[in-house]
Amino acid sequence: AVRRLLTVFAGWAACAFAHLVERRMLRSVLRRANQIRARCGHRMSTCSVVRVPHGVGDAELDALLRPAAELLRRGELVAFPTETVYGLGANALSEAAVRKIFVAKGRPSDNPLIVHIGARAQLAQVVRADCSSRHAAVLDAHWPGALTVLFERDATAVPDVVTGALRTVAVRMPAHRVALRLIALAGVPVAAPSANRSGRPSPTRAAHVLADLGERIACVIDCDDADDAACRIGVESTVVN
Repeated sequence: AVRRLLTVFAGWAACAFAHLVERRMLRSVLRRANQIRARCGHRMSTCSVVRVPHGVGDAELDALLRPAAELLRRGELVAFPTETVYGLGANALSEAAVRKIFVAKGRPSDNPLIVHIGARAQLAQVVRADCSSRHAAVLDAHWPGALTVLFERDATAVPDVVTGALRTVAVRMPAHRVALRLIALAGVPVAAPSANRSGRPSPTRAAHVLADLGERIACVIDCDDADDAACRIGVESTVVN
């Protein structure tokens, strides 16, 4: 009788222990799942999407882009279309903002970035005053457009992180209406590599950006259905010295 009682007790103890372990494992899994869900939900909620419709006029376009321009001024990351590929933009004059690009992309920090401007006058914000005139003929012929030009940078304005600590800064003026208006409204030059994680294909649609970087950036300008949506070239710009 005692042996039978001990056998029953041992069986009950084993079942109770197994049940306890199972409950603890389940609680751990649920807790981890909730943490991931909460974190992903928070990240996704911070990424706003600005949709630019077909046939939008200038005034309406500016109204749509002003919140994204304000995000750039505040040091956040905004993905925007150009005629080449989607760019991942940050205020080129802010070291802290530009460093976010490298974190979001997983990009080596010594890899220089291209600075995008909305008008020729913005060159004065990033290059030495005596060097832009030497490129006047090239700029007249190819800007706005898919040509990036190397200038001697204004080291007092452009942080080392933008140029990989080089003396030169790469600048271009994109031939895309949305990009030009966004940069103009932001009022700052915009450092922008392609809007993808390093090693992945360069995106040509907002959907590509959201799939790759949606958890890591503040805003995406979605022109996928707009009349001037196209990243029509589909590859990065040509760089000249």
